[in-house]
Amino acid sequence: MKALFLIAPLLLLTSSIASSEEPSISPPTAKEYCRNRHEINPHWLDQSHDYLTRKLCEPVFWFDSFFGEHIADDERNVGSFVRVRNELRWDEKDQLKFRLRVHADIKVPNATRKLRLLLTDIDPMRGDDPRDDLIAKSDTKEKFRLGLRYNVLDEKQSKFSISGGLHFRNPLEPFIRGRYRYIRPLSKQTQTRFTSTVFWEKEDGFGTSARLDWEHLFTPKTMIRLWGDARISEITKNTELGSGASIFHQLSTKKALSYDFHVRGNTQENHVDETRLGIRYRQNFYRPWLFYEIEPEIRWKRDEDTLIQERIWGLILRLEIQFERF
Repeated sequence: MKALFLIAPLLLLTSSIASSEEPSISPPTAKEYCRNRHEINPHWLDQSHDYLTRKLCEPVFWFDSFFGEHIADDERNVGSFVRVRNELRWDEKDQLKFRLRVHADIKVPNATRKLRLLLTDIDPMRGDDPRDDLIAKSDTKEKFRLGLRYNVLDEKQSKFSISGGLHFRNPLEPFIRGRYRYIRPLSKQTQTRFTSTVFWEKEDGFGTSARLDWEHLFTPKTMIRLWGDARISEITKNTELGSGASIFHQLSTKKALSYDFHVRGNTQENHVDETRLGIRYRQNFYRPWLFYEIEPEIRWKRDEDTLIQERIWGLILRLEIQFERF
């Protein structure tokens, strides 16, 4: 059975390359997002800087949008978008489990486009983590959150938003957060992304989190992202730490691969809680709003009773339906 997890990614890659290739075209949403929203100074230095920024922005945004990354979710500001994920997960420890996940980012009717209605089961404090929906603990009971987000500052390089709402728990729990994001291009192929959040939750109290991403395009079809984050709150009293890497490879306009690695731990217990390796194959099929994913993975997870790192093999199947521009 374990050999299947090692062979499956190679079979997926071989079959994808053998199939008919489609030309690599940046989707209009990427071009629309990456164009400068303000008039550019006619000076050649400003014009050159804007050109390089757009050429790097478009493929990065394509990968994040195609894979349904939370980074792309936070950058949407046009129309409405709803994503429904049906996930069937098997691993050696918990066996077979099914999860339904929903993320909705809706433009409020008759209101400024800066105001958005959010309905999601993704932790708003960890929503910047592109692997957050993949590494959620099996015993975590996700609860929906309903809230409003107001984009105070909304530019390509800088963005600041304030959001607040309710966790659907018993009893209901309010939350509020402020989030700042800054992107700085370093070259034609490289950029950094810094995100900082200050929040208050009834359960965790006041807290803050920070994340730094380094993104590099090897080719227009291959990108690597290195990231590290930290989070602390009144309740935890210690800093939760994480770091990882993802390599994205576009096979065609409808197919792509993602190779993912991450490590998580905290400063109080001074040890690694979880290490994960995974390969994700994602394909758009039949309709533009239908996607499926196949993801074999292996995790080393610390047992809370024995304090031993357990090796756990797993396989995840996903079917995703998207609704947008309504």
